[in-house]
Amino acid sequence: MPYPGRRGGRIGHIQFPRSEELALGERRQRVRNMRYQCTTDHQERSHRDGSPDICTTMRHLLHLFVAHLEPLDTAEAVVQALKPNLRPNEFCEQLHSIYNETKTRLKQALGSAHEMVLTVELWSYRTEEPYLTVACHFVDRLGYHKSHTLETTRCVDDPTAVNIVQQLLSIADVWGIKEKIHTLITAQMPNMKEALANTSWTHMPCFAHTLDLAIKEAMKGESAHVLLKKCRKVVRFFQSGTEAEKKLRELQSQLRFSQKELVQPIDDGWLCSLIMLERLDDQYQAMPIVLTQRSKKDMCLNEQELKEVKNMVLALQTFRDATSMMKSKGFETISIVIPLLKKLMGNLGKQKGMLSSGLLAQCKKHFGNPNKHKLSLTAALDPRFKNMILSDGDVNSLNETLIKEQQANARSRQMSSSVLNFEESLTMYLNHDSIPEGGDPLAWWRMTGSKIFKDLSKIAVRKLGVVSTAIPLERAFEKDEMFRNRRKCLARENLDMILFLNSNWLEI
Repeated sequence: MPYPGRRGGRIGHIQFPRSEELALGERRQRVRNMRYQCTTDHQERSHRDGSPDICTTMRHLLHLFVAHLEPLDTAEAVVQALKPNLRPNEFCEQLHSIYNETKTRLKQALGSAHEMVLTVELWSYRTEEPYLTVACHFVDRLGYHKSHTLETTRCVDDPTAVNIVQQLLSIADVWGIKEKIHTLITAQMPNMKEALANTSWTHMPCFAHTLDLAIKEAMKGESAHVLLKKCRKVVRFFQSGTEAEKKLRELQSQLRFSQKELVQPIDDGWLCSLIMLERLDDQYQAMPIVLTQRSKKDMCLNEQELKEVKNMVLALQTFRDATSMMKSKGFETISIVIPLLKKLMGNLGKQKGMLSSGLLAQCKKHFGNPNKHKLSLTAALDPRFKNMILSDGDVNSLNETLIKEQQANARSRQMSSSVLNFEESLTMYLNHDSIPEGGDPLAWWRMTGSKIFKDLSKIAVRKLGVVSTAIPLERAFEKDEMFRNRRKCLARENLDMILFLNSNWLEI
C-alpha cells in the first residue's frame, strides 16, 4: 500500500492529498485513524447485512481447520479460548452456514456445465464402515478442468456394484447432474461395468490403482518376493540395533561413503520399496563388514543378489519416471495413459532382471497392447501426443471410430443426431503443430481447436475431460496415511461438510 506522503496515498476509498507540511508522526496517526474508521464501517455494514465477515477470526480458523481436516471439537476449543463469550453452537452454526453457502454456489456452477465425469472412492471409516466420497469433473467454457467433491456418505446397503450405482444415481439426481454424466471412474470395485448396463454411463477403472495392482503382482513373484524380504531384514537389523548402526556410520565415515537414513517400508507400496532399495544399494558396501562382525553373515547379499537389487531399482525407477509425466496434484486427463504406457513398457522391454520381465508381463495382462488400446483415440485427440499416436494411414480408421461413437452416444442418450464426417478435420489436425508436453490440451481445444476444427473439438473436449484416477494424484501413487487417519478422526455428523469444504471452499 502506498504511504500517504509527498505523492499522496489511498486507504479504502479515501485519497490523501499531497502534503509537505504534515509532520511524519501526524501522517502516521492519520493513517491509523483512517484504518480504524474503514474497518469499523466495514464491520457495521456486515452486521447490517447479516452476512458473515470473511475477515473474522472464527471464519479464518474454520478455513484453517477444514484445510487440515481437524476435528470440529478441536477447532471449537481453540475459538473458545480466543473468544470466551462464544455462545453454544455458534461455531457449528458458522460451519453449516459456510457449507450451505458453498453448496449453493457449487450447484450454480454445475448448472452451466454440459458434460461431466463422476469419480467415486470407497473407503472404510473407523470400524470398517464403508463410505463413499463422490466427486464430479467437467471442463468449463474457457477450457479449465474443474473438480469438486459432491458428497461423502455411508453405503446404505452392502457395497456391491449394483448398490453403489443406485446410490450414485440418487446423489447425481439430487445435484441435478444425472443426465450430464457420461463416464464413471472407480477403483477396487469389480463388476461395475455390468452394474451400469441400464445407464448411459461408461465405466473406466482408475489407472493408478490398476498400475499399482500390476506392480504388486509382479513383486509377489517368488524370486522377487524372497529378495525383497531379505533386503527388509537387513534394513531392519541396522535400524533396530543402535550399536550396529553406529558402527556402520563410523565405517562409512572412514571409507568416505555416502550416509543416508535407511528406510523400512511401512506397507507394500512400490514407491516405499523403491526408496528402501535405493538407500540399501547406495550404502551396502560397508554393511557386510558390520554384519560379519555381528555374526550375521547369513544376511549378506551375494553377488547375484546385489546385481538383482540394482535391476529391481532400475525397474521401479522406470515406473517412477513414467508416472512423473502426470501432474503432481489434482487430476490428470486420461489421454496421458497411452503415452505413459508406451514409455513404460518400451523401457521395461530393454531391461534385464526378474522384476523387469515380471512387470512387463503384468502390464500386458492389465493393459494389453498400448498400440491397440481403446484409449488410443483419446490420446490421438491430445495435441501433445498426436504425433506419437497418429500417422497418415490412421485417419480413415480413426474417422470410422469417431462416427461409430457419435452414433452410439446419440442412441444411449436417445437423441437424434446427424452423423458427421471428421476425415477432413482429422487430416488438418494431424498436420497442425503439436503443443509442448507441459501444455494444456483442454485449453488448446477450447481456445484454438474450436475455431479451426469445429465439431471435432466437441468430441475432443468430451474425451479429454475424462480423468485418469478416482482420487487426486497426490494420493494416487503414495499411501497418504496422514490424510486417511485425519479423515477417520472426523465426527460422523461433520464428515460430509468438512470433506466437502476441504475440496470446495473458495474454489468456486
